[in-house]
Amino acid sequence: RRATDAKRRAEEEARQRTVEQQRRQREAEEEQNRIAALEARARADEQRRKREEEAEQRRAEERRLREEAEAKRRAAVEERRRQRGSQARALWPPSRPVLVAGSLCGVVLLGAIGAWLALLPTHVRVVPTPVVSPTPAPVTPAPAPARPASVAPLPPPPVTHIDQLRFDGTYQGDYMSDIYEYFRFYPDGKVIYFWQRHNQSESFSNEPNPTATSFPEGNSNLISSYQISGTEIKMSIPFPQGANDFDGTITDVGLSLHWFSHINGASGNRQYRFIPFSP
Repeated sequence: RRATDAKRRAEEEARQRTVEQQRRQREAEEEQNRIAALEARARADEQRRKREEEAEQRRAEERRLREEAEAKRRAAVEERRRQRGSQARALWPPSRPVLVAGSLCGVVLLGAIGAWLALLPTHVRVVPTPVVSPTPAPVTPAPAPARPASVAPLPPPPVTHIDQLRFDGTYQGDYMSDIYEYFRFYPDGKVIYFWQRHNQSESFSNEPNPTATSFPEGNSNLISSYQISGTEIKMSIPFPQGANDFDGTITDVGLSLHWFSHINGASGNRQYRFIPFSP
């Protein structure tokens, strides 16, 4: 039993020593960490102080450069002012002999003017010359204009356009690489659509000035009507397979239209240039 108690006491003492060593070790580590933190803080403070000193040195250098530049600018301004003052100063100051000579010349000139005035006659009589008013010439009345002979009234000029839409020509657009398509509009609201190949000799599109009779009007499938409102235009051209809708604007050089085909659902934009008829 005594051996067991001694063994237990020894184990308890060993455990206490271990706990004490661990405590001291933790305290040593905490002390080391604290010292390391203090050193890191000191290094950070030193680096911040160096950065502040460098920033202050840079600011001082910038102030010095600004002051030098300002001093140079003021010196340059003062030098220009001094040069302008020296240029504005008289080239040579008048001396006393020059002043005396100028005064004598003035006195002599005044004496000459006084002598000339003394030699003039005392009284000069001015006789007025009578002014004779001219006799007005008789006015002959102009003959009355002859009555013009009766003139037949001129026929009214043909309607060539409504707003910006023109009727004295055709609107030509590129349908395909070798095909042109045309619109011709009439004042009564009718529009004719027609297309021709580029190389067809009978196509008026190749003529420099096509005539009004060169545009076909016989195909009823190509005849439709249009509606305009200001510069907006809308129309639908019937084809045997279906209609093509056109809507867009009237421009200074032609038409800018958007088209939609009810045949295949295709759509797009196309420009049409105006070609006037020959007289």
